[in-house]
Parts: sequence; C-alpha cells; structure tokens
Amino acid sequence: MFLRDIYSDGKVLKDGVVPRAMIFGSKHYRREMRGLPVPHGAYVNICGSDLIRSESGEFVVLEDNLRVPSGVSYMLANRECGAAALFRRCSVR
Repeated sequence: MFLRDIYSDGKVLKDGVVPRAMIFGSKHYRREMRGLPVPHGAYVNICGSDLIRSESGEFVVLEDNLRVPSGVSYMLANRECGAAALFRRCSVR
C-alpha cells in the first residue's frame, strides 16, 4: 500500500507522514514509475517482513526486505539447480 501510494496519489507525502526528500532522494525510487499501473496492483511480489513482539506484547514490523528477503535466494538457487538437473536427465533443451 505504501509503494502504491508513493507511485500514485502520494498522500503520505502530502500529509507530511514521510518527508519528500526521503523518497525522492532515494537511489531506489524510480520517478518513471509514477502513475504507471502495475499488474494486479502488486508493487511487491516477494517480501520478507521481520516481525518482533514489542514490550507491550503486540507484533510490530522490525524491517521489510523487499529487494532480497532472507531465504529467498536459497529457494531460487534450489529451483534453478533442480530444474537444471531435471533438464539434463530428461534431455530437455
């Protein structure tokens, strides 16, 4: 929802929740994506959120790993190795 807002209406910026300089100064922000619709409205397809329990007992997000979530690289490498082995064994080109 945050990314959808940043790349569309920008309410979080207009309301001063997040400073404009923080977003527009980020090397990862892509101005050319502003207003561009994305399939199914999904700006993030793989996300690893680290949750912790606060002192009050509620769960809070410690960090979001959108670029390379912990463990995803292992899954992708496993898929690639498994597919390569299967393709060699079955003579798939």
